[in-house]
Amino acid sequence: MSDVLMPLNLRHARTAVRYLDSSGISRGMFGGQTIVAARGGDRLALTLEMTKHGGRTTTGLAERAQLRSWLASLRGRHNAVYAQDKSRQRRGTFPTGELLANNTFSNGTTGWSIDATSSLSAADRVIRATYGQGGSENLLFPASAVTVTQYAPYVARAMVIAGRGSYTSLGIGIGSTNTGVQYANLASQTPGLLTVAGVPSGTSAYATVYDGAASGQLAGDYILIPYMSLSRCALVDNGSNLLQRSDEFGNGFWGTSQMTVSSDADIAPTAAMIADYLRETNTSSSHFISNASGITVPSGAADYSFSVAIQAGNRSWAYIYIAENTGSTTAIAWFNLSTGAIGTVTTGANFANARAAITALGNNWYRCSITARKTNAATSMSVAIGAATADNTTSFTGVTNQVALVVWRATFAASSAPARLVQSTSAAVTQQPQTGSALHLKGLPASTSGLLEIDDQVEVVTGIGSELKIVTARLNSDASGLGYLQFEPPLRTAPVDNAPIVVHQPFGRFLFSGDAVGFDNDPGVWTTASAEFEEA
Repeated sequence: MSDVLMPLNLRHARTAVRYLDSSGISRGMFGGQTIVAARGGDRLALTLEMTKHGGRTTTGLAERAQLRSWLASLRGRHNAVYAQDKSRQRRGTFPTGELLANNTFSNGTTGWSIDATSSLSAADRVIRATYGQGGSENLLFPASAVTVTQYAPYVARAMVIAGRGSYTSLGIGIGSTNTGVQYANLASQTPGLLTVAGVPSGTSAYATVYDGAASGQLAGDYILIPYMSLSRCALVDNGSNLLQRSDEFGNGFWGTSQMTVSSDADIAPTAAMIADYLRETNTSSSHFISNASGITVPSGAADYSFSVAIQAGNRSWAYIYIAENTGSTTAIAWFNLSTGAIGTVTTGANFANARAAITALGNNWYRCSITARKTNAATSMSVAIGAATADNTTSFTGVTNQVALVVWRATFAASSAPARLVQSTSAAVTQQPQTGSALHLKGLPASTSGLLEIDDQVEVVTGIGSELKIVTARLNSDASGLGYLQFEPPLRTAPVDNAPIVVHQPFGRFLFSGDAVGFDNDPGVWTTASAEFEEA
């Protein structure tokens, strides 16, 4: 089985959408009541009817050829197709759109480049990237960078079709340079729809398709690319937490510095009496708590985000930090718990791109977050929560046993955006796969209502392909860019943490479900066709 793409320039006369379910229905033996049992596997089906394609113009002849070639490439039910419902009209205000010019190559190779050792050509809206020699190659990238929103997530996509040669090390990335993958990288892939999401730390970016194989190709080998895209997206928030004892700051997992902890002393944002007091000593010093031993992390550079719910006690300023335990450098942010304002944000030598967020949780509680990129090879990290008397200060003389802050649910995650607060006990929470008809999201535009409206469509990218979803409730975001997306049909496969939610040109992965693939021809001039599909 291979994956193919429905050419985006084909014109649809009519699109019929159907909901397929596997529910079992019976009636009770005695009362006759209806009993419905959900068996899972709900999915969408599409019937696509094409207008006439053809005529005697060069464009018409090319479109007719694309239609016929695409239908033939399905090989009946053998190959899956990425298709979309072209009847959709997005109503929400999510700020997305295509950033790559000539991304379906209607203008040939205009605006596109390749490694100097290779070459590009185009015909019938398909780029051909031809190797000039063996070894790794950057096969396609835009000739100039596009403008992006700093620290917002973006998704890069490319449909790659195998040509001559063998391909097992294809990749796609998002980078700050035309051959870079600093922001996102998906490597060692075979041909198909390649999709990767990343968060640029700058205001410009490139998307790149490459072959990472060090050897194996011959000069003249090639791949075909009919579609490439870069657009803003959202990210799945599966609720990971690298910390233990998220709600138990008096536990031995947490160490104190000029602080004592009173457990379950106040009402948390959930209205339960499970929030902890952080009490001062009268020492002139920094007053904070941190994890007593390091948190093991991979050595590579990566983004991390730390969040915790804080309420002012007798101190109206608080700070939180992330530290790497090799060079002992930190990224720190201060928060005004009286006004809900962000104070100073500082970045230590082995961190980059620190940014903060604060969200009101009601009853004078705030979720305070800092996100930063660890740039060195440290494999151990720590976090801290401290009280302050003003912005950008850490040291003061405390009052014995005075409640400085009230804290609850510390959460530390490998994430490029603030993540939701997640409870942990004796072990870290790697992630909590989400199923059903809703997903927690992160990386949304902050404090926005109506990002998506009912009947909008999105694509959820999973490990076995894409699922097309119809939105069933308005999507809003809070001040940290978190939201809750509701949709139908339910998920058939749980997406991984940080998987992209595609809003621009959402696809579903479908199989032909009719009797036979076919098309009707007016000899030499016109072709019409219709085909039925259901999600693979």
